[in-house]
Amino acid sequence: MGGGDLRRGFATLERGGSLANPILRSDDLSVALLGPGSVPVRLTIAMPCYNEEACVEEVVREVLGVAETFPDGAEVVVVDDGSTDATPEILARVASETPRLRVIRHEHNLGIAGFNRRMMQEARGEWVLFTSSDGEFDPREAVRFVNVAEAEGADAVLGYRTEKNYSLYRLVVSWSFNRLTWLFFGIAFRDIGSMRMLRRARFQTIPVYSQSAFLNAERLLVGCRRGAKIVEVPIFHRKRIAGVGSGSRPRKVAEAIRDLLATRVRWLRLCGEEPGYGRDRRYSEIVGYNWIMPELTAAVVRASMFVARSMLRHGRVNAGIISRGLVDHPALAPTLFNLGWVSFWMR
Repeated sequence: MGGGDLRRGFATLERGGSLANPILRSDDLSVALLGPGSVPVRLTIAMPCYNEEACVEEVVREVLGVAETFPDGAEVVVVDDGSTDATPEILARVASETPRLRVIRHEHNLGIAGFNRRMMQEARGEWVLFTSSDGEFDPREAVRFVNVAEAEGADAVLGYRTEKNYSLYRLVVSWSFNRLTWLFFGIAFRDIGSMRMLRRARFQTIPVYSQSAFLNAERLLVGCRRGAKIVEVPIFHRKRIAGVGSGSRPRKVAEAIRDLLATRVRWLRLCGEEPGYGRDRRYSEIVGYNWIMPELTAAVVRASMFVARSMLRHGRVNAGIISRGLVDHPALAPTLFNLGWVSFWMR
């Protein structure tokens, strides 16, 4: 997506009023975003589903059991992302038994990004809990998540798995994804791909551009920039009931890395145009135009400045020109650092 497309997108958002008032009250949302015929509830439990015929009925019924006992009302929304097995028939049968379950079907597989976008449009709850349809997460955590959010005054509650029931390959992918997000954006999350609960009024109006699993991280990162309070709590990770997950396939990983890099560049290009995007003020003075690994670059810049000033104080003539340049133009340091970093990876 080019800069012109982004600017046109923001112009559309501004005409809709979402940028002028990015955070809407719950009562405003029930009318403006749900429609006059919809009834808001306290919690929406959102589940993506793709070819899960072996386990989807058991998992959905477990989640419905939690929703039926949830105070102030809860709904369960399952997005069938273009399943080609018996999953649609199973979901239709279960949905016919209870009004608490809504099933939304995509004719074609749109991936986790398509699911997330659709859910933020369809959800009626004040809170939206994102979980899986393979049984990896305990839906009873929903009650604890809401209690934690109210006690802490949080806008999002993220569960981090204390012990992941993954293969070594998936453990490496998960660890790398969390660390790269911290290195490139300076905001640390323990487990971005885990169960999470978002306050709809805070996150529904955030524009996101990623087309991969990185969309989850992008929404949280922009929310942090807009002042959202995020709390992380430990959760237990169960083994998948049946089937094999597809989120860590090499193609999916490559797509997430692509979106991570594109988002980092976008934060610089949109500086001042959209709340939540743009250069981080914490680094802008010392990092200048840097966009690769802000935490590490900031440390390098501080060290370079310290060495430069020390050289000037001790009259090191040979290094005087370089030292004076770093002191007068600190943006040169991260630029040189980035060139060195790119050169290292291109060797």
